[in-house]
Amino acid sequence: MLPMLMTTNLAAQDDFNYAVVRASWTAPCVGSEPPCGSPAVSYVLQIRYEGDTDWTSYATSDTTYVDVQIDLFVPVQARVAGVDAQDRQGPYSEPSEWYVADFGPPAATLAPEWVIDTPTPAPKPLPELPDLDSKPVR
Repeated sequence: MLPMLMTTNLAAQDDFNYAVVRASWTAPCVGSEPPCGSPAVSYVLQIRYEGDTDWTSYATSDTTYVDVQIDLFVPVQARVAGVDAQDRQGPYSEPSEWYVADFGPPAATLAPEWVIDTPTPAPKPLPELPDLDSKPVR
């Protein structure tokens, strides 16, 4: 019943400080082979961030998944325990692999467009005017 943290519908929250990821797991076996117990009717999910020694209870679910809001870029693990109809909790699973929520590099932008700048033709030079100082005025 090892939980897996995975990116499904990764969504940014609070100015990209948090992400929502899905923790999912397989229901434990029921019966006597291998040593199994009563069926789980709900699950308790705990998480911990890298550097934490204690686990934090995050959610109780009657499904085999929970959408979890976690910090971006910080490694996190999850573990889960089944609870039966008599409200007896089984042992926690082994921790998941470390997971780091990351949106990846920026998406491609629109292709650049070439803007053709048609140069304005240079103005034609003015015709030369006669030098009035050198000719007598009539």
